[in-house]
Amino acid sequence: MNTFTQKIQICLSFVFMTSFSLPVYAQSPGDVSSNLYMWLRADEQTVLNGGAQVQRWNNIDGNSTRFGIQTTANQRPILVNSQINGHKILRFDGIDDYMRLDVAAGPISDDCTIFMVITPHADSDVGYYLSTHFNGNDRLKFGHKLTGELTYDNTVPVMWNEDVHNQKTMVSFLIEQDFYVDGYRNAELSAPWTHNLQNSGANEASLGQEYDGSGIASNYWKGDIAEVIIFNRFLTYPEMDQVHSYLNIRYGINIPVENHVYFNHTNYPENIAGLGRDTDQNLIQTNSQSEETGAIVRMNVPSNLGENEYLVWGNDGAATTVINSELPGTAQQRIAREWRVSETGNVGTVSVSFDLAELGLSGPFNASDFGLMIDSDDGNFANATTHSTGTTIAGNIITFNQVSFNDGDWFSLATQLPAALCINIDLTVFLEGPFNASTNQMNTDLNSRGMLPGKTPVSALATPIPAGQPYNIAPWNYSGTEGANWTDANYDSDVVDWLLVSFRTGTSSGTEITQAAALLKKDGKVEFLDPCVLDGSFSGPFYIMVEHRNHAGILTDAPVSLVGNTLSFDFSRNNTISAGQKLVGTKYTMYAGDANQITDSGGYDINGLDKAIWDTQNGFFYQYLPADFNMNGDIDGADKSFWAANNGVASVISR
Repeated sequence: MNTFTQKIQICLSFVFMTSFSLPVYAQSPGDVSSNLYMWLRADEQTVLNGGAQVQRWNNIDGNSTRFGIQTTANQRPILVNSQINGHKILRFDGIDDYMRLDVAAGPISDDCTIFMVITPHADSDVGYYLSTHFNGNDRLKFGHKLTGELTYDNTVPVMWNEDVHNQKTMVSFLIEQDFYVDGYRNAELSAPWTHNLQNSGANEASLGQEYDGSGIASNYWKGDIAEVIIFNRFLTYPEMDQVHSYLNIRYGINIPVENHVYFNHTNYPENIAGLGRDTDQNLIQTNSQSEETGAIVRMNVPSNLGENEYLVWGNDGAATTVINSELPGTAQQRIAREWRVSETGNVGTVSVSFDLAELGLSGPFNASDFGLMIDSDDGNFANATTHSTGTTIAGNIITFNQVSFNDGDWFSLATQLPAALCINIDLTVFLEGPFNASTNQMNTDLNSRGMLPGKTPVSALATPIPAGQPYNIAPWNYSGTEGANWTDANYDSDVVDWLLVSFRTGTSSGTEITQAAALLKKDGKVEFLDPCVLDGSFSGPFYIMVEHRNHAGILTDAPVSLVGNTLSFDFSRNNTISAGQKLVGTKYTMYAGDANQITDSGGYDINGLDKAIWDTQNGFFYQYLPADFNMNGDIDGADKSFWAANNGVASVISR
């Protein structure tokens, strides 16, 4: 048995006996045109009066003799938009609304098949959506009981005993033979159909009520009707399947897979819905979602939906819990439920939306966390492709755009994608000032004397430096928070100082993609505090630029490519462009002596302006100052010697 929610689709097939002349329909539901007697659809062929009140409900082919009508204004149903899978309905108030359908009384008393799309609403009375009469005597009546069951006669036990108030279903009848609920044959047959059934002589028919014994309208229907289809003969089982399939595509109400013309995946019987175009069926469905419980997926915007083309999907009914099995490398978690598609023709790409709240997930949501996994070979998502481009989120709805399916594809929702793959960075740099050629290491005097930003100086003569990387001032103006709130405990003993490292796709500053402050260790290794400075958004190669507060900046002379997932470059073994570096012993080092970087233009230079800074700072001890070229915390003649040796060095690196 099926589980229902919200609106109900009823497909009734009745069995009676006579003959009537029939119109020639250019279009027909399910492409079944033989003996199609009447076709009413709320989306079209209605005559409105007094706002949304429906005075006359015309046959879809415009036949002027076959229609539903209500001449009394306050007893007319109203037209309501976007109720069942986006389609209109006529709403009956359960008080006095109904429409006369007398022209159909004779055919309904004969061999016939009837389909109706309806939604019962909870009511304090029994109500009938279709009935026939003769001078007030019931011949047939179809409606619902107070407890929500569907019935065709109040003296006969219910034919479907689930609570169907505000729920959707298909019911089809072949009186004395079979009847269907949601396309399932012989669902809970509770009594012979001939029991208390008067099936001759009717000359009156109604939508939305029955007559009492005095011919007075009573037992008004409270609910909605979207479509009425009457054939003046019994349909064959294949024809029933065709009409049921048409109604499933149009209204998103489930039918059995084995009876579906456009969907054939028996292990995916839940929430079947589809897109389709068929002029012969007056069908253009470009936006669809199942109307059954658990409908999470909507598809729309087909890019190439042509004539007689369909895209239909259903799911396996699995839980919507998050699991971490059967996953490709592009996903870390997914929901357990899986869907499968059937495609007739080639509908092009579509947009696929999931209701994340219906999945039990709670926001706020980030589109980058989700992916649409599609598998084309065996339903095992371990080798699925993950579609995540063009993803948008609006409230609880995530939408994947321009998705391409093939007939038979499986799909599911990845709820956690791996973070962008962080690139490992392995850099080696030496500063000339603190470098010792005999050990190939740099001194850590600033660190040991407590002069690095945030540390406590060992001498009372010292001026403590506020915590945080030192490149937040001109000319660098780098706003990173590295080192904020740091104290002595945060520094390892082998730290020399802070560097500023930038990554570019070209040599000009306009190609910079990211930069970060980093710690320089005494062995030349550069330690980044953020393990994902390069997050994989760019795959390289990269030009690498290194700056220091009193050494001339350097830039690789060629872009550096990734090896595996690592960006590696040893500046101590490679000279760089423009002024390059200074060879000290066997290692290349950054030139010391560039104290006045704020006035440098067109790159880095060491000149008299840098000596002027040394002149003003000479004789300061226990200080973290630009003129401390050998980086021991004291400014004296040893620092001037670095300037003297390098005076005149200049570069044209783009800053």
